Amino acid sequence: MEKVSTFEILPDEMILHVCQYLRDGEILYSFFNLNSRLNSTIMDFCHHVNLKNLTYKQFKFIALQILPQIGGSIRSFVFNGLWQSIMFSREPTIFSRVKLSLLFPQLHTLILMNFVGGQLNSFLDKITDFFHLIKLDIRNCQFDNSYDSLKAILGANNNRLKSVSFDDDSTQFILTPTSDEETVSYPNIEELTVSLETEQTLGSLFILVPNITRLHVDVDELSSASKRTLENIPSLLQLKDFQLRSLDMQWSLDEIAYVLSKMPFLQRLVLDISTEDKHVVHGEKFIQVLPLLLVEMHLFIMYYLSTSDNETDTTFSTWPSYIRVIRLSHESTRRGVIHTVPCDLFSMFIPAYVASNMMVGSKYTRKVHYLKICGEQCLDDIHLILQHFHQLRTLTIGSAYNSHAKYIWKIPQGEKADSQASESRKNLRNPNYPVKIPKIPRI
Repeated sequence: MEKVSTFEILPDEMILHVCQYLRDGEILYSFFNLNSRLNSTIMDFCHHVNLKNLTYKQFKFIALQILPQIGGSIRSFVFNGLWQSIMFSREPTIFSRVKLSLLFPQLHTLILMNFVGGQLNSFLDKITDFFHLIKLDIRNCQFDNSYDSLKAILGANNNRLKSVSFDDDSTQFILTPTSDEETVSYPNIEELTVSLETEQTLGSLFILVPNITRLHVDVDELSSASKRTLENIPSLLQLKDFQLRSLDMQWSLDEIAYVLSKMPFLQRLVLDISTEDKHVVHGEKFIQVLPLLLVEMHLFIMYYLSTSDNETDTTFSTWPSYIRVIRLSHESTRRGVIHTVPCDLFSMFIPAYVASNMMVGSKYTRKVHYLKICGEQCLDDIHLILQHFHQLRTLTIGSAYNSHAKYIWKIPQGEKADSQASESRKNLRNPNYPVKIPKIPRI
């Protein structure tokens, strides 16, 4: 009598429920090609492949036995820089025998993780001739931060990319002004998320991506010289969505106006900035510099004003009723945070002194995954802040916005980690529980 596997008699819903507790690579290693029904049930894991955190045995088996069979179905793939020696040099694998564009002919999104030094530059040479690859997502990568390095990334895959993003843990680029002879642009890029660390930055970036429609940028410094260079830069006529995070410098209203003047058709604006200029938090003056077609705005502004308390109160009363703003003030009303409601930020830097003023169930924390608490803080402040962040994945605690982190706390992600994440949050609120920096995985 023929034996019947336990999984063959389980309904598809039950099999998928079991998959929630396994890594993506483990699902392929365990279930692929056991029978045609299981192959159909786990098909989504054949479209979006992540082989992170596997043993060498599992990784080798998938690379040699499974990827050649499902490569034509893969839409997104995660490459880990820690695999470099395994994939291309330690011993023959499918990666070293076949051109990547032939192995993944339908690839749409490529995610690169944990690349360091010159690894990324050498890997970019392999990202060629993909007819469908338009999105490059770079995470936790530390490499050459030069202007040329950024240009190489934007021009990857024969200038076919449309979307490039760098996460908060990746390199900040240093851009320098270019002469007319050196001017180069990448009109193929429509979406870009990037961090910049330079005194002359936005003008050079605007030249690089003239057809950008969605631009999210972190900027550490903006000098007077950089503001002057913007005057001669063509406007970004396609830009509809702009997000600026810049807390390491104090922005004036004139500086904000300089930048926004290059975005005449902007529809969505997110500003996460610091200021000592009372005009920035003066509602009537602030709305005068906004693009005329703007329909959505999210503000999170840390302020320190030199004016008297009475004048500060008067300034904040100038916001029109159709823009709902909330103040989180310090003991002195001259210092605090002003933000719109809602305020949809994916990552947030927040001063500890606003802890007791935060609104319970506030919408401005609903999408935050990355949080840094800066300034002088005590455990009570941290606990008061954390109760508002239900989607938190990474918490960093430091003495200032641009300081090195004192502690980093990683909270598990995904449905299969819900119970572990819940326990992590409980421990995080326990003052006797040590905060640890997680170990780097083997593969």
